[in-house]
Amino acid sequence: MKRINLFSIKYLVVALSGMLLLLCTPDVSAQGKGFIHPSDTFSNKRFVLLSGLTGASYAATFAGLGIVWYSQYPKSGFHLFNDAGEWRNMDKYGHAFSGHVTANLLYNGAKWAGVPEKTAIWSATGVSFGGLLTLEILDGFSAEWGFSVSDLAFNTIGVGAFAVQQALWHDQRIIPKWTSYPTAYPDLVVYSDNGVPMNIRMRAEDLFGTTLAERVAKDYNASIFWLSANIHSFLPNSKVPAWLNVAVGIGAQNMLGGYSNKWIKGGEHFIVPDNVLSRYNQYYIGLDVDLGRIPVRNPYLKTVFGILRHIKIPLPGVEFTSQGKVIFHPVLF
Repeated sequence: MKRINLFSIKYLVVALSGMLLLLCTPDVSAQGKGFIHPSDTFSNKRFVLLSGLTGASYAATFAGLGIVWYSQYPKSGFHLFNDAGEWRNMDKYGHAFSGHVTANLLYNGAKWAGVPEKTAIWSATGVSFGGLLTLEILDGFSAEWGFSVSDLAFNTIGVGAFAVQQALWHDQRIIPKWTSYPTAYPDLVVYSDNGVPMNIRMRAEDLFGTTLAERVAKDYNASIFWLSANIHSFLPNSKVPAWLNVAVGIGAQNMLGGYSNKWIKGGEHFIVPDNVLSRYNQYYIGLDVDLGRIPVRNPYLKTVFGILRHIKIPLPGVEFTSQGKVIFHPVLF
């Protein structure tokens, strides 16, 4: 079974590294307007600083992953690994999310240094794709997993979605978002082929951990991935507030294994029948807010809004399940 992680923990590391890089980069301009204040002209000082920090972040990320993560597992020759459809593709949506987020962060960094628009787009796209490809190659040499072509495809979709929108509109009218909330697992006992009991909650803890941080980072049942479209960008003559979005999302429930609710624990084989706990998808539509479009003057608050732009804002919405249910949520997060 492939490693359990949300848009892989490795991609979270890359995204957080990029955020940290931007937050810790001082504004060396004469205006002194704070973080991430774009330069109208190319700044060699900013570019050198940004390049150094980006390179250091890249090196530290992969060195850290090699020591902390990959060193714990046996190596092998480079090989492919087919995990398409695993976890109802929730992992794949996370890969696309990560590709867009990292490309967007790198683009903002390039604009901060005054890099011209086209160069900023393609350099951010290339560096983001290259960084994610490096991670896939590391997986390819791990005996536990392998190089996933489907992972690479969704990385490309995420990075490409950023590049196409920026080149076409000079704007991100549709942005991916992600939310996660604690999942309540039923207090249900299942039995192995030999009659050994196991609680569903124990299985969930084995997979996803026990702390809130572990659940947020690992539990695919707790995650929703969104595409949030800015209404005013598509209808500029309307009276719709510039920050109001409409979002569609996808989630999944009752997954206790990659492809089915079957597992082995202590040499015992456990199966949860579909009539006991059925795996299903959730589809959402609701209102959202693009924090990056809220007019604020404070550059530090603007930076925070820019980073939180990829988190769905709690607002009313409707859930449709693959089981045929329709549920209205006064607050859909």
